[in-house]
Amino acid sequence: MNSSEDKELGIKGWLSGKVPKAKSQESKTAPVVLDKHRIAVLPFVNMSPDPNDEYFADGMTEEIISTVSGISGLNVISRTSVMGYKGTTKKVEEIGRELKAGSVLEGSFRKAGNRIRVTTQLIDVAADKHLWAQNYDRNLDDIFAIQSDVAKQVAEALRSQILSREKERVEKRPTESTIAYAFYLKGRFFWNKRGVKNIEKAIEYFELAVHEDPSFALGYVGQADCSLVLANWGVDIEANLRKAKAMATKAIELDPGLAEALTTIALVLDNEHELRQAEEHCKKAIELKPSYSTARQWYFNLLLNQLKWGEALEQIEKAVELDPLSPVINYNLGIYYFAKREYSRAIELFKRVIDLDPSYPPVHVELVVTYGILKMFDDMKREATTVVELLKGTYPVVQTLMNCLVARYEDDKETVRRLIPDVEAHINEPGHTASFLASFHFYLGENAKGLKFMELAYSKGEDISGVRWNPDLDNVRTDPRYLDLLKKLGLDQTAQPTS
Repeated sequence: MNSSEDKELGIKGWLSGKVPKAKSQESKTAPVVLDKHRIAVLPFVNMSPDPNDEYFADGMTEEIISTVSGISGLNVISRTSVMGYKGTTKKVEEIGRELKAGSVLEGSFRKAGNRIRVTTQLIDVAADKHLWAQNYDRNLDDIFAIQSDVAKQVAEALRSQILSREKERVEKRPTESTIAYAFYLKGRFFWNKRGVKNIEKAIEYFELAVHEDPSFALGYVGQADCSLVLANWGVDIEANLRKAKAMATKAIELDPGLAEALTTIALVLDNEHELRQAEEHCKKAIELKPSYSTARQWYFNLLLNQLKWGEALEQIEKAVELDPLSPVINYNLGIYYFAKREYSRAIELFKRVIDLDPSYPPVHVELVVTYGILKMFDDMKREATTVVELLKGTYPVVQTLMNCLVARYEDDKETVRRLIPDVEAHINEPGHTASFLASFHFYLGENAKGLKFMELAYSKGEDISGVRWNPDLDNVRTDPRYLDLLKKLGLDQTAQPTS
């Protein structure tokens, strides 16, 4: 499950999906305290004669991360942060210190026909010594046994006790069909590439996986994730949300203790504004897989939108700890401070996101808004230009939208009024939101129109769950129509937007 990368705030439909290059967030001279129980599983090297087996090597990496993450005594860095090191020439010690990981697991994968060879080694970064190493020469059917053995051997090497329920989960085979599993890994391979065409290709493979094994819960989770991401990009929103719910529900029925399925169904419930149930599923997912950063990010979103400031900060900071090089998770930490109206701190964090991935559009949009609020107009215009360059090929109206946004913060009402009709003409296109139009009407003092567009956003299934902290709505907090909207969203009508 990785849909945390796709329900960003602001304009919808980012098709980037680029994996950030790994880089240190600390000074090279700063002392780093290394905890051996904090582990980085580096991308497995594909040694197969067929380069098309790359998906299997990547899949091995992701599945071992997932398996080891189910051990509560270990702190496992998420996929997004480690995949940036794929093909790197950096030494293990350097990588460990960049990620603040006291232990690094690295390995290689080779597939030839129905035979596989997996080599693994666990390294103590501080002592620069091997804690454990193992070679596996097995049939492909033994792939799950290898993954579970690696997880158990890592825990043993680090003297971390595996609870009985964790041992049962670690040893559980997700499917009895290696064909279904191969289809699933191909689906995740295309899922991680992002973009509508890749997501549609991923769906095909996930469907093949469950056709091969109808009891394969992860195959249904994959389909649900894809449908959610397409809905969040504005593609057939209602149909994709229905499919996401059906697939996630099926996965839960097959495996009630699958953290990925619980997290996905939590997002579905969030979209349906069933916040209490969504929170319960997030909590259960985190309990089952404490190192699962996606579950923590979604829990953060739920908490933030309910203005539970302290709990929200705890979850997003933990998510950053688990996935320090993820642009999305660092972006969400910035959103926390934006929501708190601590704009200078938000800008610092948004700049960190740009260091990780300069081509990530949401952070540039958010900087346009933040700089605008602070009346830092030169910076605002620079960021608006960047947004246009990044999105003009996908959203031709983005230039008009940015012109309208800039005019708003420069307090140019005449220009905003002139541009609104052009923006409104694209309201039904994927990636264009009614809530953005609402913000312009609120700026003009046209509260009735603004609330009308917020109602439209709600009926379209747009993500407007951040209304309680969104400063655009500060002038309508007591309006009965706004309070009615909060009720529909399942949000407290009395909580204050700032603490």
